[in-house]
Amino acid sequence: MTELFVRLVEGALPATTVLILLYALLCIIHASFSLNALKKAKNELTSGKLKKFMGSLYITITLGFIYGLWNILMSIEVFQIGPDLLRLIISNLVVISFLMYMTYLAFLAKDLGDEFGFRVMGKKISEYVKDKKRKT
Repeated sequence: MTELFVRLVEGALPATTVLILLYALLCIIHASFSLNALKKAKNELTSGKLKKFMGSLYITITLGFIYGLWNILMSIEVFQIGPDLLRLIISNLVVISFLMYMTYLAFLAKDLGDEFGFRVMGKKISEYVKDKKRKT
């Protein structure tokens, strides 16, 4: 890894590798700001379904970030990890975890929509107002 930074300082890295490193740095900055804002928002909530949703969203974003960073680091070969099979197993475990949390988030979002959704109530109010207008 230090060899990579020495080559970066000396200007011996290809432009694509420098761009990938810049992209990785921007991803780290973006993810850290997003996760920090999400954590602050979650801490302001009392316990309940919305706080549970925010916690799951935090974990999902973290897993997505880890997977993205993993792919970037593996594409520029910062770390040398044994056989390709091990690299593939690690990648698949992170992706499967990410997809499981995405599915869990979908169920939590549906549950929140059922609890806090006002579509049915809005239709009833709209029908009530229409009935009142017809009667008057």
